[in-house]
Amino acid sequence: MVVNVEAESEEKHIVDEIFIYDSGSFYYSLECEITSCTGMELEVIDGNISIFIEDLHEVTWSGYLNSGSTITAKIDLEHSNSYSSSRLGGWLLSSTEYFDLPNSVPSPGSDVELPILMPLLHNCFLWNCNDDQINSSIVIFVGGLDSTSDKDAIMIEGSAGDVVLLNSFVAPEGANLEIWSRNSLENKLITQYNPEDSINKLIDYPQDGQLWFRITPEVGVNYSTYMFGISRDSNIDEAPGGGELSNPWNHGEPLSLNDYTKFRSSISSFDEEGDAVLLDIGEEYSFSITPEYISGICYYQIIFHLEDGSEAIEYISAEPITTELTTPDETVAIEVRITSDEVAVWSFIIDPIQPPDAGDFSDAQEELPIPSDTINGNTQLLPNEVYSGHLHSNDNVDIYQLIITDENGSRIFIDSGTLSRVNYQIQALDQITGAIVNTTDGSTIIIPKGFHAIRIERQGDQGTIIDYSFEIGYLGPHEPPEPGIYTDFSYLFTDFYILIGVVLLSPILLVIFWNRRSIFSGENLPVQVEKHERRRLQRLRERLSLALASDSIDEGAIESALHQLGDSPWKSIISEWGEPILRHMTEQVEVCVWRIREGTASLLLGIRIGDKDWNLAAMRVHAPEGSLVSINDVSPSRLFQNDEIFLDKMKARSQLFLRITLDGNPSSLGFQLSGLVDEQPLAAVPNRAIDWDAPIE
Repeated sequence: MVVNVEAESEEKHIVDEIFIYDSGSFYYSLECEITSCTGMELEVIDGNISIFIEDLHEVTWSGYLNSGSTITAKIDLEHSNSYSSSRLGGWLLSSTEYFDLPNSVPSPGSDVELPILMPLLHNCFLWNCNDDQINSSIVIFVGGLDSTSDKDAIMIEGSAGDVVLLNSFVAPEGANLEIWSRNSLENKLITQYNPEDSINKLIDYPQDGQLWFRITPEVGVNYSTYMFGISRDSNIDEAPGGGELSNPWNHGEPLSLNDYTKFRSSISSFDEEGDAVLLDIGEEYSFSITPEYISGICYYQIIFHLEDGSEAIEYISAEPITTELTTPDETVAIEVRITSDEVAVWSFIIDPIQPPDAGDFSDAQEELPIPSDTINGNTQLLPNEVYSGHLHSNDNVDIYQLIITDENGSRIFIDSGTLSRVNYQIQALDQITGAIVNTTDGSTIIIPKGFHAIRIERQGDQGTIIDYSFEIGYLGPHEPPEPGIYTDFSYLFTDFYILIGVVLLSPILLVIFWNRRSIFSGENLPVQVEKHERRRLQRLRERLSLALASDSIDEGAIESALHQLGDSPWKSIISEWGEPILRHMTEQVEVCVWRIREGTASLLLGIRIGDKDWNLAAMRVHAPEGSLVSINDVSPSRLFQNDEIFLDKMKARSQLFLRITLDGNPSSLGFQLSGLVDEQPLAAVPNRAIDWDAPIE
C-alpha cells in the first residue's frame, strides 16, 4: 500500500512519504522543473540502512526494498510548485518480483516451476467493456535487474487464440523487453520492444506453446527497475455462454440493444474467419454504428437478415466515422461481421436514432399478424402493461400482437390518456385464418384466449413524428354465466307448429296449381310480356325502321337501339317482333334473323349464347342460289370482310343483336356461325335458307 502525506513545515515542503508494505524493486525520481531547486532531497530507510540524496536538479534512487522501508522526498517551501515526481513499485495491487527470476526462457520440453507463471485477470467480456472494466483487467508487474548480467524471464498465462495487450513497458534506467514463444521443440524470439515503442502493443498467444517475456538491461546500468502492464482477451470466454466468437454468428438469439450498445473483443492473427455480433434490430429502423480504433486494422460488414432467409449487405468504414443506416423491409436481425489481416482489438457503438416501438428496435408491423404459437420477432403485448412507441413521418399505422392467456378470455380496454393524436383499436382475430371477428375503438371488450392485435392509426399531422403511450387495462378474466336447468316443453306446441306450417306453405301450393301443366306435363308457358316492355320493344322497332329509311343513316341511333335490344328478355323480343324469317336453335346457341323493312338490304341478326363461352366466333352470310352476296356494313361496328363478320368472344348466356347491310342480288341467303366451345371447333348451320325475294309478312 502507498501512503502519500503532503504537509508543510516551516522550511521544507514534504513531497512524498511512502511506506513499503511488500518487499520488491522500487524506483523514485524527483525532478526540478525550473533552472534549479534548493533543498531538493530524498531519504531512503531500509531497516538499519539509510540513504540520503540531494541535488539542485534531480534526485533519483532505484533498488530493492524490504517490507517496512520508507521513502521521504522534500523540497524547499519556495519551490513547492516547481517539481514533478515519478515512481515504480510499492503498490498493493501490483505483482512484484519476490525472488530472482531465471535469466532465460527455459529449454524446450523442460519442467517450469509454477511460481514463474503469471496469472492474468480478465474482467472484460463482449458487451461490458467500458473503460473501468478494461483498466481493472490490466495487471501491473514490477521487477528489477540488479546488474548488467541479470535478466528476468517470466511466463504469461494464456491459451491458443488469446490476444495479449501490452499496455506499456517502463524502464527509466534502461532495459528492453523480448517476446518469446516456447513449446516442446523450440524457443523462438517473436519481437522485442524498448520503453519508447511499447505502448498498446498486441501479441498473439502462441498456437502450440507458451508466451514468455524476457527483460534485458542496457549496457552500463547497475540496477534497473522496470514495470509493464498487460491484459488478455481470453478466447475461451469471448462469446455469450462461453467459447470463441464465430463468424457467422451461431450463439443463439440476437443480443438486445436494451442491454448493450457497445461491443468489444479481439481477433487473433490465426483467426481467419473473424468475429460476428448478432443484434435484435428489425425492419425499417434507423440507427448509427461507430467503429472505435484501438489497435490493428479491422474491416466491418453489416448483414441484414430478412424474413425469407435472404441477406442484404452493407460495408462501412473501419475509420472511427459514424454511419447512419435504416434496415430494409422484413429485416429480423442485423449482424456485424469483423475481420482483420492481423492481430487486432475491435470495438463499435450502436446508437438508436429513433425510439423503439413497445421496446422493439424495429418499426411496428403495418399488417395484421397471423396468429401463431411461435415468436415472430416482434414485441407481443400483455394486458395490464404500459407501452410506448411512435409513428415516424411516413408511417400511418402501427399494429402490435396481443397475447391473451386467460382460459375463458379476458376483459380489456385501452387507456391512452385524454390528449391523444392517434386512434386505438382492439382487434379479436380468428386463430386459424387471422380474420377480424370483433373490434372496438379501445373500449372494453371480451377477447378470447390466443393471439390478437392492437391497431394504432394517426388522426392527422401527416409528415410529422407522433409519439404515443398507452396502457392495456385489464378487468380480469371473462366469467361466462353458468348454464341453467331447462325443461323441454316443445311437445305443447306441436299443433301450433302444424298449423303455422300449413299457413306458410299455402301460397306455394297456389303457385303449383297455377303452373301445374308446366310442372307435371312439361308444357311451355305462354310468354307474358308486360305492357311497358311491349311498348319499349315497339319503339325500338320503329326507331330502327325510321333510321334505315332515312336518306342519312344515323349510326348512333341504330347502335343505341341495338344495345337496348340486347338488354331485353329474349322471349319478349321473339313475342313482340314476330316470328323471325330464320330461326336456328341448338343446345349451345340460338340464331334468329328478321328483315327490318321491305325494300332495304338490311337484316337484324340476333344471337343468344347457351351455357358455355364461344371463342374466335364468326358469322358467315352466303347465297346458296343467285348472285354472290357480300357484307356492306355492320352495326354496332365489327370487323368484316366479304361475306364474313368476326365476332371474337361471346360470353355464356349473353345476347347480341347486329344490323347487317348486304350487297348483291341473291335469291336466297344462308347463315353459318362457327367458333371454339371448350377449345373444340363448333358450327351452327340453319337447315334452311332465307327466300330473299319473298315479301315481309
